[in-house]
Amino acid sequence: MLDQRELKTPARHPLVVPTRSLALAIAAEWEWQVKRIQPFTMPLMSLAATAIDQPKDRESVIETMLEYLHTDPVCCRHEPGKLADLQQKVYEPIVEWVQQDLGVQLHITDSIFGAELTEEAIQGIRSFLQGLDGWHLAAAEQLSSSCKSVLIALAIIQGQLGVDAGLAAARLEEELQIREWGLVEGGHDIDIADLRVREFLASLSRCAYTAARVRDRFLVANWGLHLERLRRSLQRLQDAAALYPGYYEWLIEAHPHNSETAVIDQVIRPTVLQSLSQLATAEDAMLVVALLPASAKAELAVMDGPSSPGAPLSVLAFAGPYASASQQQGVLVSLACGMPRSIAEAKDSAWVAARVPFEKAKPEGVAEVVLCSPQGQVLEGLVTNFFVVADDGRGGCVVLTAPSDGIVWGTMRQQVLHACKTLGVPAREESPDVATREAWREAFLTSRGFDCGGKKVAIREMAKLGLTGNISGML
Repeated sequence: MLDQRELKTPARHPLVVPTRSLALAIAAEWEWQVKRIQPFTMPLMSLAATAIDQPKDRESVIETMLEYLHTDPVCCRHEPGKLADLQQKVYEPIVEWVQQDLGVQLHITDSIFGAELTEEAIQGIRSFLQGLDGWHLAAAEQLSSSCKSVLIALAIIQGQLGVDAGLAAARLEEELQIREWGLVEGGHDIDIADLRVREFLASLSRCAYTAARVRDRFLVANWGLHLERLRRSLQRLQDAAALYPGYYEWLIEAHPHNSETAVIDQVIRPTVLQSLSQLATAEDAMLVVALLPASAKAELAVMDGPSSPGAPLSVLAFAGPYASASQQQGVLVSLACGMPRSIAEAKDSAWVAARVPFEKAKPEGVAEVVLCSPQGQVLEGLVTNFFVVADDGRGGCVVLTAPSDGIVWGTMRQQVLHACKTLGVPAREESPDVATREAWREAFLTSRGFDCGGKKVAIREMAKLGLTGNISGML
């Protein structure tokens, strides 16, 4: 039921799901919808509808999945060396499970032409997939596509691998490349950090959150700025979506004379310290803090998450290793026009799902998509703030960045503006206009993922992207 009405799939079937936790998660996705329904922010609803409606023929779905078998990383190993040893350690338990439980003998190879599986082996996997119900088949299809491995997907849905272990197994070669050769900025670093944040935030209802960099286990960079970002995000999500009425009633009653950022600090600090204390090393880490509204506490009971004493908020924190980015001369970005974010000023967990179509449409080698207004005014990146150093018309230069009332309140952005003020560098909160690009001396991005204050953007020729909306090109 949704608003006392029966919820149905696109094919008009009743939306009946197998577990209470899935029902709560789908209800949360519907709660995210503010002014209009945005299907790309509802991955679980989409997956449930696929499982129920089965819009594609089951056999065609299965045959598509089987196409991964010949290049499945579980079967296709690297030539002898460190990677092959690591693959043996991680993939061999999957091989043994497939052989014992599924009765399928796999052919392991290091040939560049892929695994030569027997028809009997392929039929064994096919029969297993044919025996799955609609829910498990839909999950297996999605996992196979994400992991590029049908065997890892099956191990996950059968409980042989946890989600974390499955994701790690799918990224085995890339992780070793990072350890051996370092990060490729705009590729590995964004993938790793974003994958961890997605996994954490995807399990929650819509909420305000912030993501920070941590050094020496307990030194959180720009902690005061992150508290201010949480304050602003809570307010915007309350104004636009009425997510936190109980919190503001409590704030007025219990802390009428206190600074709100000081109250937020007091509320979240115990959970944050507990999360940071579980870090294994003092190396650089990342911290994500999410503030869930009181209505999400039933969901937290399922997750066994902590809640804040006194305040009608539930505080969740995630801390994990963070790989610092290597330095580069420049990065490519694509420009998506006519697509400003909904509730842009808030650090909103719903954006994690909403930005997926943009990320999937990025051309090869492009590190970031920058959003701009229909009039061509550049706003911000998917996970970055955007700056331009432009001629001021008098022989000097001025730093331009979009006004804070139409973009996310970036902590690194605040630092850049503060540095400009301190150093006497002219800076204006004014959206750079693509039409005046010839007057730009350079452009740069800022984000918690960069070691320096910003990363230069390579100015390149225009190229179409092909997303919904008016996509104007690449900077």
